[in-house]
Amino acid sequence: AVKAGQAIATIKIIPFAVASETLARVEQALAAGAVSVTPYSGGRATLISTMLPGLKDSVVASTEALTQSRVKAVAMTMSPPLRCRHDDSDVAGQVVEAVKTGTDLILISPASATVDRHDVVPAAVVAAGGTIEHVGMPVDPGNLLVLGRVGRIPVVILPGCARSPKLNGFDWIMQRVAAGQFPTRAEIMAMGVGGLLVDIPSRPLPRDSAVRPARTAAAPKMAAIVLAAGQSRRMGSFNKLLMPIEGVALIRRTVETVIGAGVGSVIVVTGYQADELRAQLAGLDVKFVHNPRFDDGLSASLKSGLEAVPADCTAAIMCLGDMPAVTSAHIATLARGFDPASGRAIGVPVHHGKRGNPVLWARRFFDEMKSVTGDVGARHLIAANESLVYEVEFDDTAVLTDLDTLQQWAEFLSGRPRTA
Repeated sequence: AVKAGQAIATIKIIPFAVASETLARVEQALAAGAVSVTPYSGGRATLISTMLPGLKDSVVASTEALTQSRVKAVAMTMSPPLRCRHDDSDVAGQVVEAVKTGTDLILISPASATVDRHDVVPAAVVAAGGTIEHVGMPVDPGNLLVLGRVGRIPVVILPGCARSPKLNGFDWIMQRVAAGQFPTRAEIMAMGVGGLLVDIPSRPLPRDSAVRPARTAAAPKMAAIVLAAGQSRRMGSFNKLLMPIEGVALIRRTVETVIGAGVGSVIVVTGYQADELRAQLAGLDVKFVHNPRFDDGLSASLKSGLEAVPADCTAAIMCLGDMPAVTSAHIATLARGFDPASGRAIGVPVHHGKRGNPVLWARRFFDEMKSVTGDVGARHLIAANESLVYEVEFDDTAVLTDLDTLQQWAEFLSGRPRTA
């Protein structure tokens, strides 16, 4: 799917020069229609969900709502969703009924995965007078998708990943079908070549930036929250945020790093020894928020910081004040991956499978984060929303390195940082 102003094709020339005759032939091919754009043609879709004992109604309802959103995104409308037993005769009956009442597209969400053309749902499509034209696609997620027809009406048997809002192979099929371009077997198999993949956040030069200096759409507005209210209890009589690293207090080093990432406004949550912390940050463009209940633990600082996020910000990056190895590049890379429309709503940095900090949160999670109590963060929300998490892999241990004890300080300063 593309929109006005978006780059839709590039030509990559590996040598240092290309013959003018070759370039002329490429230009002629483009002028002749080698690349074309087809608008969505509208129409109405019908969704049939099959049911088995143990399948929660809430799961089916969620899939119906997500499918409704996907249908709307490609300029189609959706009839009231249908449900039936996961039985070939029942499914065939619903398909026949959908054809009779008039529909332009039949979508079937099976209660169990479809692994071959003899499974319940493909067999039901055939029993309803249809044909199965292709099983599977070389795309993950989305490899268990099945395509068929009943007369001239396309039938798509959804893969399990259609229950998630994350971009998957079903989205690509929907976009083509809605534009009147029912994919052939060869086109489906070609989807595995790689040209339809979304750029990973750690890519040094995203394709967008290579073909134009700035994105067509404005980047989402964000805020960065630096949590600096703690008492450093495990440091004895020292406040670790005031201790120097290479002549600079840790808190100033952290905040300067966050500002350097250029992700948006920076909010510093203070609590213990607030005046001393403010003094160390003199002259920096930050907004201070004081948490008088810093004794209550991390949750109180989370709430204070979130309350200060500007209303027009769509996300916030939670930064710990005691992670001296994290750089501006780490934070900026994490922010680049944010794309809630594609299901990338919680950004988590990773090193060799271990998740670290900082963590990026879409605004939709703010209210739940504010309800957290005690000396805990919001990690449980990550586990509860795994389908919305995107991980950004880093090849260094910076996102795992924090300083909680004098021994960890000594190890860090000696070049042997401890990792969580």
